[in-house]
Amino acid sequence: MFVAFGDVCSFKGRKGAVFMTNKVRKVLLVDDDQAISEAIKEALMRVGIKVVHAETVESAENIFDEHSFDAVLLDANVNGGIDNSVRFLGKMRNNGYLGMVVGISGCDDSNTVLRQHGAQRCISKMSVVRNLWGLFKPDQA
Repeated sequence: MFVAFGDVCSFKGRKGAVFMTNKVRKVLLVDDDQAISEAIKEALMRVGIKVVHAETVESAENIFDEHSFDAVLLDANVNGGIDNSVRFLGKMRNNGYLGMVVGISGCDDSNTVLRQHGAQRCISKMSVVRNLWGLFKPDQA
Protein backbone atom coordinates (compact mmCIF):
# COMPACT_ATOMS: atom_id res chain seq x y z
CA MET A 1 0.00 0.00 0.00
CA PHE A 2 1.24 3.47 -0.82
CA VAL A 3 0.15 6.39 1.29
CA ALA A 4 -0.33 9.58 -0.62
CA PHE A 5 -0.69 12.97 0.99
CA GLY A 6 -2.46 15.23 -1.44
CA ASP A 7 -3.34 13.61 -4.73
CA VAL A 8 -4.66 10.06 -4.72
CA CYS A 9 -1.93 7.67 -5.72
CA SER A 10 -1.68 3.89 -5.83
CA PHE A 11 1.01 1.58 -7.07
CA LYS A 12 -0.01 -2.05 -7.24
CA GLY A 13 2.47 -4.60 -6.01
CA ARG A 14 4.68 -2.11 -4.15
CA LYS A 15 4.78 -1.23 -0.49
CA GLY A 16 5.83 1.97 1.20
CA ALA A 17 4.72 5.55 1.63
CA VAL A 18 4.67 8.46 -0.77
CA PHE A 19 4.37 11.93 0.70
CA MET A 20 3.50 14.43 -1.99
CA THR A 21 4.94 17.84 -1.33
CA ASN A 22 2.55 19.68 -3.65
CA LYS A 23 -0.12 19.78 -0.93
CA VAL A 24 1.56 18.80 2.31
CA ARG A 25 3.76 21.48 3.82
CA LYS A 26 3.55 20.79 7.55
CA VAL A 27 3.22 17.47 9.40
CA LEU A 28 2.72 16.67 13.07
CA LEU A 29 4.66 13.53 13.99
CA VAL A 30 3.52 11.87 17.21
CA ASP A 31 5.94 9.08 18.13
CA ASP A 32 7.99 8.18 21.20
CA ASP A 33 10.49 6.03 19.28
CA GLN A 34 13.50 8.31 18.77
CA ALA A 35 15.14 6.30 15.96
CA ILE A 36 11.95 6.06 13.88
CA SER A 37 11.10 9.72 14.52
CA GLU A 38 14.54 10.90 13.39
CA ALA A 39 14.34 8.82 10.20
CA ILE A 40 10.87 10.17 9.37
CA LYS A 41 11.82 13.77 10.17
CA GLU A 42 14.95 13.69 8.06
CA ALA A 43 13.21 12.07 5.09
CA LEU A 44 10.32 14.54 5.11
CA MET A 45 12.53 17.58 5.61
CA ARG A 46 14.61 16.51 2.60
CA VAL A 47 11.57 17.08 0.39
CA GLY A 48 10.64 20.37 1.99
CA ILE A 49 8.00 19.25 4.48
CA LYS A 50 8.17 20.93 7.88
CA VAL A 51 7.91 18.38 10.69
CA VAL A 52 6.82 19.19 14.23
CA HIS A 53 7.58 16.29 16.56
CA ALA A 54 5.76 15.39 19.77
CA GLU A 55 6.94 12.48 21.92
CA THR A 56 3.76 12.29 24.00
CA VAL A 57 0.05 12.61 23.35
CA GLU A 58 -0.10 15.42 25.89
CA SER A 59 2.50 17.49 24.06
CA ALA A 60 0.84 16.64 20.72
CA GLU A 61 -2.49 17.95 22.02
CA ASN A 62 -0.90 21.25 23.08
CA ILE A 63 0.93 21.64 19.77
CA PHE A 64 -2.15 20.66 17.75
CA ASP A 65 -4.29 23.21 19.57
CA GLU A 66 -1.88 26.02 18.65
CA HIS A 67 -0.89 25.13 15.07
CA SER A 68 -2.41 23.86 11.86
CA PHE A 69 -1.14 20.78 10.05
CA ASP A 70 -1.71 19.30 6.62
CA ALA A 71 -1.19 15.77 7.96
CA VAL A 72 -0.56 13.85 11.16
CA LEU A 73 1.65 10.79 11.51
CA LEU A 74 0.46 9.02 14.66
CA ASP A 75 2.23 6.14 16.39
CA ALA A 76 -0.47 3.62 17.29
CA ASN A 77 1.13 2.86 20.65
CA VAL A 78 2.61 6.19 21.64
CA ASN A 79 3.54 6.24 25.32
CA GLY A 80 2.80 2.55 25.67
CA GLY A 81 -0.82 2.24 24.71
CA ILE A 82 -3.26 2.31 21.85
CA ASP A 83 -5.77 4.09 24.12
CA ASN A 84 -3.63 7.26 24.09
CA SER A 85 -3.48 7.31 20.30
CA VAL A 86 -7.19 6.57 19.89
CA ARG A 87 -8.06 9.34 22.35
CA PHE A 88 -5.90 11.87 20.48
CA LEU A 89 -7.28 10.78 17.12
CA GLY A 90 -10.82 11.13 18.43
CA LYS A 91 -10.09 14.58 19.82
CA MET A 92 -8.69 15.73 16.48
CA ARG A 93 -11.70 14.44 14.56
CA ASN A 94 -14.22 15.78 17.12
CA ASN A 95 -12.62 19.21 16.80
CA GLY A 96 -13.16 19.16 13.04
CA TYR A 97 -9.74 18.13 11.76
CA LEU A 98 -10.28 16.78 8.25
CA GLY A 99 -6.63 16.38 7.25
CA MET A 100 -4.82 13.15 6.53
CA VAL A 101 -4.01 10.96 9.54
CA VAL A 102 -1.56 8.13 8.97
CA GLY A 103 -1.13 5.55 11.71
CA ILE A 104 2.28 3.98 12.14
CA SER A 105 2.85 0.82 14.12
CA GLY A 106 4.82 -2.37 14.31
CA CYS A 107 1.58 -4.30 14.78
CA ASP A 108 -1.19 -4.78 12.22
CA ASP A 109 -3.82 -5.07 14.97
CA SER A 110 -2.95 -1.60 16.28
CA ASN A 111 -3.16 -0.12 12.80
CA THR A 112 -6.58 -1.72 12.37
CA VAL A 113 -7.79 -0.04 15.56
CA LEU A 114 -6.57 3.36 14.32
CA ARG A 115 -8.34 2.86 10.98
CA GLN A 116 -11.54 2.06 12.86
CA HIS A 117 -11.21 5.36 14.73
CA GLY A 118 -10.58 7.65 11.76
CA ALA A 119 -7.07 7.21 10.38
CA GLN A 120 -7.20 7.12 6.59
CA ARG A 121 -4.06 5.08 6.17
CA CYS A 122 -1.71 2.97 8.26
CA ILE A 123 1.80 1.78 7.57
CA SER A 124 4.12 -0.47 9.50
CA LYS A 125 7.14 0.99 11.27
CA MET A 126 9.39 -1.43 9.44
CA SER A 127 8.07 -0.15 6.10
CA VAL A 128 8.76 3.39 7.17
CA VAL A 129 12.35 2.67 8.15
CA ARG A 130 13.01 0.50 5.11
CA ASN A 131 11.34 2.61 2.44
CA LEU A 132 11.43 6.30 3.34
CA TRP A 133 15.01 6.83 2.27
CA GLY A 134 14.48 5.53 -1.25
CA LEU A 135 11.16 7.27 -1.71
CA PHE A 136 12.38 10.75 -0.91
CA LYS A 137 15.47 10.89 -3.11
CA PRO A 138 15.57 14.09 -5.16
CA ASP A 139 14.74 13.58 -8.81
CA GLN A 140 17.81 12.99 -10.89
CA ALA A 141 18.37 15.63 -13.57
